[in-house]
Amino acid sequence: MTAEPQTVDVTESPSIGKEFFSQQFPIIAAVLALGFAGAGGIFGSWCAAKTQRFVREHFLKAMLGGITGVAGTLYVIDFFFTLPFRI
Repeated sequence: MTAEPQTVDVTESPSIGKEFFSQQFPIIAAVLALGFAGAGGIFGSWCAAKTQRFVREHFLKAMLGGITGVAGTLYVIDFFFTLPFRI
């Protein structure tokens, strides 16, 4: 006696069809977005480390101090007044 092979209709399976991807797409998109953001951060850090040696220290300190000062000033202004953007 030989057994006949069973066939499986994959179009009926919700784990392979459109329903699966429509339910899982937000999760997959979030994971990919975080991965791309992480890759951009790593690449930016690498570029900064490679170019930092060509910029004098007092320029770096002035630039970082200016950025920190602007961000701090915007936080204080946002506390008292509504800015047209979010910080």
